[in-house]
Amino acid sequence: MTAVLVAFDGSDQSKAALEYAFRTFPDADFTVLYTLDDDHSQPGLSNVKAMLKWLKSSEGRAELLYDTFMTATEKWDVSATAELVMDGLAKAVVKRAETGEFDQVVIGNYSRSERQLGRFTTVTERITRRVSLPVTAVRSLQNGQFATPPETVLVPMNGSEQGNKALDYACSNFPTADITALNVVEPLSVYFDDLDMEEWKTETIEEWETEIETHRSEIESLSQTLQNQSKSVLERATARAENQGIDLATVSVTGKPTETILSHVTDASIDLVCMGRHSRSRVEQFILGSVTESVLKNCPAPVTTLRERPDDELRERSN
Repeated sequence: MTAVLVAFDGSDQSKAALEYAFRTFPDADFTVLYTLDDDHSQPGLSNVKAMLKWLKSSEGRAELLYDTFMTATEKWDVSATAELVMDGLAKAVVKRAETGEFDQVVIGNYSRSERQLGRFTTVTERITRRVSLPVTAVRSLQNGQFATPPETVLVPMNGSEQGNKALDYACSNFPTADITALNVVEPLSVYFDDLDMEEWKTETIEEWETEIETHRSEIESLSQTLQNQSKSVLERATARAENQGIDLATVSVTGKPTETILSHVTDASIDLVCMGRHSRSRVEQFILGSVTESVLKNCPAPVTTLRERPDDELRERSN
């Protein structure tokens, strides 16, 4: 890791992002983008007096943010520069991230219940969707709850190339951490369409029991197929990690993907979650990216997302 781009607006979440970046990548060169104004709602140029007043006020706030940033650099003894953002934080981060200057982006991550939802959650989502670099979203580092650099890393795996990239990222950047690959097997009810249930009689519990008993072999076969698929995904993940000198732990759990991942984060005291995400259409994002987005919005631990690059996307669509 040689160059890290950090978004900073003075909020608690962005302060946590700044601390996370400095503590996790202490030898990196940092560029911190900070905003001129909290909501960018400057008055029109036609009102000169109001415009000058706004600029003066914003200048004062920008100076405070710069002082906060400089204090942090001195505390963590890192090399960093600050750049003032005039045209919106998300736009600036996306533009700078795609210049080829950086290896990693770190941003604050707001939950949907917080007052600043409208502005910064939009920033978070826009950046994670559009930036092809690894993007780490940090909500809080209060009370030392999550170690930085991370000592425990969770990589949800579903057999996709993006999941592989997330695993490679974790192995490359945190080789001394305890890394776990998690595969979630969804409940059989999700796959009931595969059992051709249209002709089943299911108006009473007794009819349900009869149909299940009648189709027991089909249900057991489907269950075994899902377990075999999970085993295969984790075996390939183990081999991939071994090729990088990492002893990977694996877990297979039946449940709803988002809930299972978030529960594992809490139960196993996970410091960082690494996940792949697809740069697809809105419909495809809903189908393929909903789990990643749900985890990003609700996970208390920092989450690093790795979006496929355009060449990866074209390759997948041509296959």
